[in-house]
Amino acid sequence: MTRTGKVLLGGLLFAAVGAFTAEAGERDAAVYRPIQGLNHHFGSKLAVGYFLQKDGACAVSIFLTENADEGMAPPPASRLQVKVAPGEDVKLNSVEGKSLELKCGAGAATLEVKGGTVQNQYALR
Repeated sequence: MTRTGKVLLGGLLFAAVGAFTAEAGERDAAVYRPIQGLNHHFGSKLAVGYFLQKDGACAVSIFLTENADEGMAPPPASRLQVKVAPGEDVKLNSVEGKSLELKCGAGAATLEVKGGTVQNQYALR
């Protein structure tokens, strides 16, 4: 990644830490529209990203990093890109047992993000 890319990513994550963030499990679900930014804490992790409608599915781009204290530079992040079909979901789990579920809505018009625990995810199946 170029220096400019690192600076832009760092700025994005720094802004996300200082902006509104949802704690996984704090509320049942949040629904997002294409390009609407999302950020959620789950365990020691922070997920920041967005989604686009692509080929009838939700093309999700999420940057995953460790939670950082406000005012501190965020640690390096990893980017996850995944395409999720309408009605399908993707689950992200932290080592502490916290989870995020990303579910693509009808026509890929929305992305629902639910926080919870890994244990509850599998109990509902």
